Amino acid sequence: MRRTTTAALALALALTAPACRDEAPPITPRADAAPILLSPETELPAIREAIATGRVHDAVARGWALVQDHPDHFDARLALAAAYQLAGRHAEALAEADRAAALDPASAGAQLTRGASLQALGRTDEAIAATEKVLALSPGHEAALANLVALYEAKQDWAPQAEVIEQLTKLRPDDPEVGLVRGRNLLRQDKAAEAEAALRWVLERRPDHGEAQLLMGLIAYEQGKTEVAMDRADIAARLLADPQPAKDLFGAAFFIGASAKLTCAHGAGPWTGAQIEAVLATYRKEGLTGAEAFHALNETFGARDDVKARIGKAAEACRKGE
Repeated sequence: MRRTTTAALALALALTAPACRDEAPPITPRADAAPILLSPETELPAIREAIATGRVHDAVARGWALVQDHPDHFDARLALAAAYQLAGRHAEALAEADRAAALDPASAGAQLTRGASLQALGRTDEAIAATEKVLALSPGHEAALANLVALYEAKQDWAPQAEVIEQLTKLRPDDPEVGLVRGRNLLRQDKAAEAEAALRWVLERRPDHGEAQLLMGLIAYEQGKTEVAMDRADIAARLLADPQPAKDLFGAAFFIGASAKLTCAHGAGPWTGAQIEAVLATYRKEGLTGAEAFHALNETFGARDDVKARIGKAAEACRKGE
């Protein structure tokens, strides 16, 4: 028999190699091989970009994976906390922010994130304490001041809120949004004249500011200036994303004004359709016609004690020619 040459054997192996490769088991790494760790230098920008673009699941997955490899990395913990916060997983966000704060107790960012997580969980007093720590670490921190304004809003604690707003006003003296917050705060402290001045300042800079227009309408309503309130409410209804509060103000102001005119001219109701139509004729510019519309508003507002009192006061002023 002829012996198989080395060259022939090599050729046979070469021809059968693809099948052998398909069936070959995977390579097993050496037991002492070091694992390949994720790099914070590349992963953190990717997590932050995912957060900025609203890719919540990507941000959480990347952040979680990064802290598995680097459990004591401050920025990794804080990035994961921010990702959890964006995902609405506030308890987990708080836990990660707590871990970040333990790694760097002097970090304003960790305390800010803790405060935001506590706020989302409804733990308002703890959130205030955490946010005040931010200001102790970083005086004049704008985001912390803005968060404190919202926290005191939730508590309806207007005096300390006013102090925070003054600090924010010094940092952003030309910002209409800060002016709006200041006007709203003054209004809630029953400082109507100061609130009106603050809101006029806002509207001088932003005449299309729907909320400022609505608040000015509320001030006019409280002052018994029903037609001014209607005008402001009409403007606000066209500017606000949710026009219903403005429409409610418009309806209440119109009903009070019209009812006061009817009471002044004809005494206490009920009034005839003709009497109502005659008064409605004075509101043609607002497009209010038909006694049916008036009766519908009466169903909504007529039984309210505050509305009755306003009608009586306005009717008395009408009789006196005021």
